[in-house]
Amino acid sequence: MKKAMLFILICAFVLSSCRFSPKEETPAASSPQDMEETSKRTTEQPTETSSETATEAETEAPTPPQIDVPAYFEENAIEGLEFWILQDMKGVDLSEYTRDFAVLGTAGGAWFGKDYDITPTMEMDYQDPYVEYILDPWPDYADPGLYITHIMITDPKVKVFGLTLRNMDEEWQNVLKERGFSIHKRKKNDSDQRLRADSPDGLYTIVVDLETGRINIFTEISNREGIVID
Repeated sequence: MKKAMLFILICAFVLSSCRFSPKEETPAASSPQDMEETSKRTTEQPTETSSETATEAETEAPTPPQIDVPAYFEENAIEGLEFWILQDMKGVDLSEYTRDFAVLGTAGGAWFGKDYDITPTMEMDYQDPYVEYILDPWPDYADPGLYITHIMITDPKVKVFGLTLRNMDEEWQNVLKERGFSIHKRKKNDSDQRLRADSPDGLYTIVVDLETGRINIFTEISNREGIVID
């Protein structure tokens, strides 16, 4: 009798242990959607190195275009100009040019085209047509060298991309668009109706003011050190 009772107790203990032992879980297979999302997170998550590289690329200073100016003028129907925007003026002799001392805040000065007999005045109210070039460091005032950073044109004989101040606004828009320029939108109620267009490479802007008879071609210059130029 005692042996029978002991056998029953042993069997009960074994059954109890089997019932409450934890079951080992098998990892569920990843669904295609899970794998796709994981892949996205892996590829989209930027690494520290790639982030630093992107930052360096964004802050990299622009460089002036390396062009053969006479050939560029011939290919792009530019007539009556001696220099082009962002042209490097290193080694250029300006002794035969007249400096316009009325233009302030420029490191390299403002110079009338060689063929224009202009007497500079502080009022800058010049009745005769002219072309004027402004020289400055670029892309920052703290950088070395001098470049053409601004060209002012009032001479109706000068051609830019085959157009002059005698052409209509619509003609200017069409030609600049064909050349890949980005035209600024103008509001009807805005008093400033000048045509503004950014070059395809984003390095310079053309402003055509047919009402006053003036074309401005200029580039932006940063001033990271806060340099003051008299």
